[in-house]
Amino acid sequence: KVSQGENWYNDTFSQTVREALAKPNSHADSMIELLTPREREITVLIARSHSSKEVASQLSISLKTSENHRANLMRKLGVHDVAGLVRFAVRHGLVDPSIDP
Repeated sequence: KVSQGENWYNDTFSQTVREALAKPNSHADSMIELLTPREREITVLIARSHSSKEVASQLSISLKTSENHRANLMRKLGVHDVAGLVRFAVRHGLVDPSIDP
């Protein structure tokens, strides 16, 4: 079926995943409160697909500082990649995936 373009999962599984992603997470909610306004700003830029170099340029900081901010954010939020930062930003309303690229 998959080779013919069909999904390997059923509608029940899909609905369960959507509900789990939409469910508030008190730990995650408290995590956003730990972010400074600058960290939120950087998270938004990263979630909007800006590279470290672009973040540095836009915020008038050095590339090394931009990279350090990214690493600190990932450690602080317990995510291991940029996709994790994007998920965090979407879940907490920092970016809107229907509007932001």
